[in-house]
Amino acid sequence: MKKQFILLGLFLLASSFTVSQVRGQEVQKKMHWKGCADKVTKRETYLNLVKAYAKKFRNLTELCNGQWPDSTDARYLRAAAEALAYNQTIIKIELAYRDSACVIALAKALEKNRTIRELVVLLSTEMGSTGAIALAKALEKNRTIININLICSYIGSEGAAALATTLEKNRTIRELALRATKMGSTGAIALAKALKKNSTITNIDLSCNDIGSEGAAALVTVLEKNRTIREMQLGGIKMGSTEAIALAKALKKNSTITKIDLSGNGIDSEGAIALAKALEKNNTITNIDLSDNDIDYEGVAALAKVLEKNSTIMEISLNNNRIGSAGAVALTKALEKNRTITKIDLSWNGIDYVEAATLAKALDDTIPCKKECIYLTYDKTMYNGIHLTKSLEKNSTITKIYLKTNKPGLEDIAALANALHKNSTITEVYLSCYDIDYEEISTLANILKKNSIITEISLYGRNKIGSAVASALAEALEKNSTITKIKLRLKDMDCVGAVALAKALEKNSTITKIDLCYNNIGSAGVVALAKALEKNSTIMEIRLNYNNIGSTGVVALAKALEKNSTVMKISLMHNRIDSVGAVALAKALEKNSTITKINLNRNGIGPEGAVALAAALEKNSTITKIGLGGNNIGSTGGVALAMALEKNSTITKIRLNGNNIGSTGAVALAKALEKNSTITNINLIVNHIGSAGAAALAKALDKNSTITEINLVGGNNVTYKELTALFIDKHIIIDGGKD
Repeated sequence: MKKQFILLGLFLLASSFTVSQVRGQEVQKKMHWKGCADKVTKRETYLNLVKAYAKKFRNLTELCNGQWPDSTDARYLRAAAEALAYNQTIIKIELAYRDSACVIALAKALEKNRTIRELVVLLSTEMGSTGAIALAKALEKNRTIININLICSYIGSEGAAALATTLEKNRTIRELALRATKMGSTGAIALAKALKKNSTITNIDLSCNDIGSEGAAALVTVLEKNRTIREMQLGGIKMGSTEAIALAKALKKNSTITKIDLSGNGIDSEGAIALAKALEKNNTITNIDLSDNDIDYEGVAALAKVLEKNSTIMEISLNNNRIGSAGAVALTKALEKNRTITKIDLSWNGIDYVEAATLAKALDDTIPCKKECIYLTYDKTMYNGIHLTKSLEKNSTITKIYLKTNKPGLEDIAALANALHKNSTITEVYLSCYDIDYEEISTLANILKKNSIITEISLYGRNKIGSAVASALAEALEKNSTITKIKLRLKDMDCVGAVALAKALEKNSTITKIDLCYNNIGSAGVVALAKALEKNSTIMEIRLNYNNIGSTGVVALAKALEKNSTVMKISLMHNRIDSVGAVALAKALEKNSTITKINLNRNGIGPEGAVALAAALEKNSTITKIGLGGNNIGSTGGVALAMALEKNSTITKIRLNGNNIGSTGAVALAKALEKNSTITNINLIVNHIGSAGAAALAKALDKNSTITEINLVGGNNVTYKELTALFIDKHIIIDGGKD
């Protein structure tokens, strides 16, 4: 009996074990199939991402920063890379602020892509050598890219060395910019070795890298052997005079370099003398930059002597050296004989009146070279530098003049005025002075009354008598019949100056564009200008930003715009016009049929003002661009504008950033975009639209076929990852939004 019991127990134990084992196998099978299903689901999701990116890239020729995913989700990067690998339309990629993960994914795509010709990855301080090495490997296989720009992307010496290895074999890259990439001397030496073998690169920028004398020495050897490089940027590499002398020797033999930048290298006169000797024999260099060095009279005298005979150099920069009076005299003699130089920059050299007067003679048009533009930017010692413009009395080639000085004297302004009176070619004058008085500007204004050549004048200043300056110019504008554009930013013009200008505009019949931003003209000033606009029939564009106009001034301006039929663009940003001013402008826009662009950003118009403008936009059929950012219009204003956009058929760009329209406003806008067929660009950052608002906008794009850019990144309570997921297949930019 006991034996039977034992046998029965063993039987039951075996049976129990078998059942549990079978059940376990069933569970494993279920888990296996579930795992397979999960894998299939993930694969389907990934393939959908690839398809979405392929669709997004399909019609692009240029891939911008907002169209490439960040590294928060590796799946998106892989999907984008796979789509880009087989894309056949994109020819340029321009990214910024990217880390190594983003660059590695991009590199993988570049291995297979056969259409991209230009690659730009800027300011990517986290790209690192890892990203650069991945790019280098991709470029070994890529056969289409001809231009690479990695400015301010920290690739380090290892990254530079990896790229160098690739350049030894690559036969397509023509331009390489590695400015400020922290390559160091080791990276420079590696690149130098590669450039000796490379036979395709024509332009290379290695400036702003701490290469030092050792790295510079290696690059010098490149100039001795390489026969394809035409432009070389070596500014700020801490070369020093010793290596500059070595470089000069190489330039004597080199016959391909046409442009070289050696600025900011601590080159003294010894180095300059060596370079001068090189320029005696070199017959290909047309542009040389020696600015921000330590060249004194001895060095500039040697360069001047060469310039007397040289027949190839067209541009030379010597600004911010120690030229002094004797150096200026030497250059004067050189310019009298030189036949090719069209631009010379001598700014910030402490050149005083005596030297400037001697240089003036060299610009006489008896010199058979064409000097088209003159730049005279002075340091604090050069108060009388504008005397240089006496030479303009006879010159017949210069068309633009840019004068910046700290404190011009009456003699300086008189010299400029006299020159403009006799000159027959200058059409644009830009004068920026910190302290210019009434008597000085009156001298210039008197010439403008008679001048029949100048078409544009820009005057910047920080003066306590801005109104007097404006009044003097206004008197000239009443009689002048050639100026078409005027820009006056005098800080303290106030209403007195504005009233004087307004009076002139009533009579003037040539000015088409006027810029009076940052002048504090107030409501009284704009009331006068408004009156002028009622009569003026030539002004097409007016800018009055930051003038403290207020609602009173805008009401007067609005009435003028009801009658005016020439103004097409108007900017009133940051003028505290509030809802009262907005309502007045809205009434004007219902009647006006010429304005195409209006900027009302940062004016506190609120919901009431937005509702009024919305009603006007339903009827207006000319405005194509409108700026309403930073006006706190709220959801009420957002909904009103949305309803207007359902009916409006002309607006292509609208700026609504910083208005707190919330999800309610966003949903209303989404509904409008389903019907609207003209808007291409809309800015909605800082509106707290939330996930619901973003989702509604994304859904609207399924029906909308015109939107190319919606700026949603920032201040909307939606993560970048969420936005990317929502808009991935919409073929638009979601973080652009530049005005």
